[in-house]
Amino acid sequence: AVNVDFVGFFHGKILSFPVLQHLWVLLFPIAFFFSPWHNRNNERGDSSMMISTKGRYALRVMIDLAQHNNGSFISLKEIAARQGISMKYLEMIVSLLHKGGIVQSQRGKEGGYRLSRPANAITVQEIMHVTEGSLAPVQCLSGEKGPACDRSDACLTLPMWQKLDALIDEYLSAISVQDLLEGNLPTKN
Repeated sequence: AVNVDFVGFFHGKILSFPVLQHLWVLLFPIAFFFSPWHNRNNERGDSSMMISTKGRYALRVMIDLAQHNNGSFISLKEIAARQGISMKYLEMIVSLLHKGGIVQSQRGKEGGYRLSRPANAITVQEIMHVTEGSLAPVQCLSGEKGPACDRSDACLTLPMWQKLDALIDEYLSAISVQDLLEGNLPTKN
């Protein structure tokens, strides 16, 4: 039997052509969102569109808290052991989630973290915004006050990037932590 990596082939060969990259974006914007073409600065300092480890781990932490939600606080040590995340990195992630109002904390012997609201009331978009900041697909949209580009008034591609940004935001806003827990993802209409 021949072992063929179709996903690697697809991303490495077929999507290396810019025209096909744009077609892929138009047909499957969320796949683009998780691909390396995302044009914003990430932890490595380059301009690739990728959700960082921080964002991905934050989702894992939130799902873990939802899975073990019995009303009490859950220690970071328990979460770290179940998720295989270092305590130091986990502390940084839950600090962001706490500052964003997504989790509650309690100190002491019975201390730890828990969801601040029911899992069905916390969206992936909210978690990503707290941990990743802007999810804009291109740098010129990542400004707080609109397009951060001198050419935005004459840019013919700006409306496309704005639409993609809105699609990403709309899609991630439609998925709650409870949806992830149950495997209920939005389907195309």
